[in-house]
Amino acid sequence: MSRLQVWWTQYLVGTVELDRNERMEFIYADDWLGFPSAFPISLSLPLRAEKYHEQAHSFFANLLPEADVRVRLCQRLKVTPGNDFELLRLIGGECAGALTLGDTPPANPSSTADYRPITSEQLRLWSLSNAPDVFSSTVGRDGVRLSLAGAQDKLPVRLDGNATSLPLGPAPSTHLLKFASPHFKHLPENECLLGMIAGKLGLPVPSADLWRPEGGGTILVVERYDRRQEGAKIVRLHQEDFCQALGRSPLRKYQKEGGPRPGELAAIVRTHGSLPVVDLRLLVSWGLFNWLFGNCDGHAKNASLLLSPDKGVRLAPFYDLVCTRVYKSLDRNLAMSFGRQFDPGQVLRRDLEEYARELQVGPRLVWGALEEQLDRSETAIAAGCEEFVQRFGDSPILEMVSQQLAKNLKRARNTLR
Repeated sequence: MSRLQVWWTQYLVGTVELDRNERMEFIYADDWLGFPSAFPISLSLPLRAEKYHEQAHSFFANLLPEADVRVRLCQRLKVTPGNDFELLRLIGGECAGALTLGDTPPANPSSTADYRPITSEQLRLWSLSNAPDVFSSTVGRDGVRLSLAGAQDKLPVRLDGNATSLPLGPAPSTHLLKFASPHFKHLPENECLLGMIAGKLGLPVPSADLWRPEGGGTILVVERYDRRQEGAKIVRLHQEDFCQALGRSPLRKYQKEGGPRPGELAAIVRTHGSLPVVDLRLLVSWGLFNWLFGNCDGHAKNASLLLSPDKGVRLAPFYDLVCTRVYKSLDRNLAMSFGRQFDPGQVLRRDLEEYARELQVGPRLVWGALEEQLDRSETAIAAGCEEFVQRFGDSPILEMVSQQLAKNLKRARNTLR
């Protein structure tokens, strides 16, 4: 029987196995269940002695890359694209959250032997928009076992001063490099700018930077919120996205295809959150931001929870914020609805009121958060663009996004009237 061990630092948490239908199942280790600091790896997988079946497959499958990135990776590694277990075996050394998967526990995370330097020339080649897929061409060979969910081309790395290196085996990373796309112009700049605007509106977002290697393109550099530096040591913090917390397959991340609804996210925060009042308001603000600021890809895998023995369950900083509306080839509908309305241009007062009822919050909370974002939007956009220019210089994305946001906000103000 195929098996894969799951580790938290040096402790064996449990074992992933394949059942007769080639689906992953998971059982907690007896020692872990007796460990005073033991925690459940997911809200959908509470601590118990009995084996988990379908919920386990959903949790672990959600750690893996998706779409074209996954297809290209599987082609290179000679793995059937639907073989989640084999893919985890090959690349599950450094995943989102605090867990590592492998036959042996991870080595000392501060060991420099677990990293390979990345040259400036390599960064330049990766930054080119016509470069081959960076993730699939790097991961799964020569000791590189990195896994990240999502369809975007990105790579976990360690930054140490001016040095950039590639984690080997289960060595932890500190940042994500997100690369230019041949299909969507100025994508790193777009995400960087929208994150700045979100931060100025009070939404928690990860720290981000833009690198422009000489003779190359642009790379977005995002600090990992699920890692913490303690001297020379990198500490993994546990997290899971809402598909994992709800036991939902990554094939069902969009609401229209059976993925989580806003109310299901709110129910998780209300039931398990350590500060539910604060995080429910943040969840409302995130949904409104996606509508007002043109991020139509705000699905359940683009929102996560941090799970801490000390601080409990809290919303993680919001990530993958992109003004997708500037790209005409992308779906114009929202990933999550307001009531029954997915079309951002058709959201009316009654849809927002239904949204409040679904989240089980007072309408005043939704109206207050909406009015606050509308009142502060022009200042936040101007300040975000100014900071962008000061730090990185001019970019066509500034005009592209600003024009789109002006249309969105005008329409939303008419909705309020």
